[in-house]
Parts: sequence; C-alpha cells; structure tokens
Amino acid sequence: MNFFLLLFLGYLIGALPTGVIVCRILKKTDPRRIGSGSTGATNVSRLLGTKWGVLVLGVDCLKGYLPVALLAPALVEVEGVELGRVLVGVAAVLGHVWTVFGAFRGGKGVGTSAGVMLALDATNLAICLGVWLAVFLGFRIVSLASLSVALAFSVLSWFLAGRSMELRTASIFFALLLFYTHRQNIGRLLKGTELPPGRGGITCA
Repeated sequence: MNFFLLLFLGYLIGALPTGVIVCRILKKTDPRRIGSGSTGATNVSRLLGTKWGVLVLGVDCLKGYLPVALLAPALVEVEGVELGRVLVGVAAVLGHVWTVFGAFRGGKGVGTSAGVMLALDATNLAICLGVWLAVFLGFRIVSLASLSVALAFSVLSWFLAGRSMELRTASIFFALLLFYTHRQNIGRLLKGTELPPGRGGITCA
C-alpha cells in the first residue's frame, strides 16, 4: 500500500470525532460548546456522565491503536517499517486533535496517544498507567495525571532497553503535543485553580 495513503488513512481514523458524534446522538449538543471545549472523554463526561466518557475514551484509544496495529503492517515491504508505524500513529493523533470533520477542532489527544503507545510499546504504557493512577489518586486532577503519563512515557522510552530511535523520538513528540494541547490546563495548574472534579474545577484532559 502507498505510504502516503497509509498516513492519510491513519489521519482519517484519528479524525473521527467520537465525542461530537456521541453527544449529538444522545443530547443533540456539541461538547465544544461547554467546559474546556474539547471533544475528549473528560469533557464528554461533564455533559453526559462517566459511562459515556469511558466509551468515548475507549473509542479514542482504538483510533490510535488500530492504525498502528492493523494499517502499519502493510508497510512490511517498505524500507523503515518502525518509522512507518510511528508516523501512522502520529497521523492518527494529529487527526484527533485537528479533525477535518470538525473545523479542525478536536480533543487534546490523550486517549488516541495512549492507543498509539499501546501499539508501539505496551510494557512502557503499562508502567505509565501506574503513574497515571498514582498521580490521579494523589491530586484528583485528570490533566495533571495525563501530563505525568506523557512525560513518563517519554523518559522511559529513553531509559528502557531495546527501544528504537524512532520510538524515542516519537515519545518526545507526543509529550510536547500533549503539553501544548493542555497549555490552558498548565496555566491553571500553575495558578492553583485547576481543581479536582466536584469542586468546580475544569479538569479536562
């Protein structure tokens, strides 16, 4: 399969506006008009409840996992297979954050990035999920936990043995992207106004 076609398909899969679709079907509204304006799971939870947020999170993860796990193997005959897997994953995350189906306004990329990480390095992700849980239980702030995972995945990619340079480079990209998409959350964290759920805070990841 043509390499650029694979990247395009990865982008389109990532661009599927899961949160918008679910909110419009169930409540005839758009998650981009409330809370943080994100189409991600936390903002959907704010509108529809936790179970629908979990559903959106699951689909968003699949949007990152499937292109890398199913589309990228078609790159076997292309030089640089690992690079191809990484780039297809990057395309999926970019599609989620800047979706062509939603005026280039999507989510913050946490779920889709997690799906890509699962396909690229499941062991690393498993460790990082422990980091997410520890930070969330300690502070009850989703954005802080998500940023901790992005940073941990990047650091571990460089220190765990056997990781390719393509994966290590991609881990830095994902961390920088998630810090960029969470720039408003970071501002609130620095000001001490990013509060846990149930206390009036906007904690969307």
